[in-house]
Amino acid sequence: MTNKYISTLRIFLLFFFFSVFFFSTGNIYSQQGLTLKVSPPILEIDVEPGRTYKEEVRFINLNQWEKKTFYPEVLSFRALGEQGAPEFLLDDEEESYTYSLAQWISLSLEPVTIAPLDTITIPFTITIPAGAEAGGKYAAILLSNQPGDIAVDDTAVALSGKTGIIILAKVPGDIYGSPYITEFNTDKPWYDYLPVIFTLTVENRGNVHVKPVGKIEISNMFGKVVDDVLVNDALGNVLPESKRSFSSEWSREKFTIGKYTAVLALGYGEESRQFITDSLTFWVIPWKEILIAVGILLFLIIAITVSVKQYNKRLYKKMQKEESDRKRNRYRE
Repeated sequence: MTNKYISTLRIFLLFFFFSVFFFSTGNIYSQQGLTLKVSPPILEIDVEPGRTYKEEVRFINLNQWEKKTFYPEVLSFRALGEQGAPEFLLDDEEESYTYSLAQWISLSLEPVTIAPLDTITIPFTITIPAGAEAGGKYAAILLSNQPGDIAVDDTAVALSGKTGIIILAKVPGDIYGSPYITEFNTDKPWYDYLPVIFTLTVENRGNVHVKPVGKIEISNMFGKVVDDVLVNDALGNVLPESKRSFSSEWSREKFTIGKYTAVLALGYGEESRQFITDSLTFWVIPWKEILIAVGILLFLIIAITVSVKQYNKRLYKKMQKEESDRKRNRYRE
């Protein structure tokens, strides 16, 4: 195996870990046996050309019994697919990537050892060149349980588990987020029962990440708003020149039937809030309940019809008997 192939495979497999938490808030744990917690999991920072920023990230060893040694690493990334996962870049790819940040980050790459349940703080600096191009810049600082330059043999590659902090930087100037809703639909055209799953895809044609957040407002066939559901409540970002898909679920306990209209409204931007919208319609037809109701109604109609006929028949016989009795009485007289 060539070194470039090995590095490509190692970096690509990082995708499986970071897809769990990419661009969302919360604590991060690795997938491959690292009892490691990072804080903060995400750093969003506005930077100025020609300035240096001092930051730090904390790692906690959650193992109660063993001290652990980890190896720092800095990698730039771009969006991979539409699910919010990153694709980490090799050195040669990083040089040609407009939104690369790793080359501006400095920290010690010496191994660090963390005692059981202990915390270490890793300081780092972000130095923005004076002529830095405006827009978003992206990198991750990772700790792994094996060195970055891993040993290989003819049959296998030793892959290490990693966890770390995502850094989303924004260089001022001619920057713009330009999101478009390229897809908005439900997983089915009609439903016999809830929930309804909404899926949407946002494409960012700008040069900086955007965080589209909003809701789907649901109205019934009479135009009355009956409910709404949040979209991107995890506050996920869409990187420049990429797409990201989101999903939301609508469910409620009330009986639901008929045609519904869903209006999507997403807001983005920090200084001046802007909105993008879309809409769709769908049907909820609880056919099992309808069949049961129709069956009960038919049974009642048949039962009433039979009862009326029987009542009319008895009434007719009674009237015939009374008429016959009157004739006999007149004859006797």
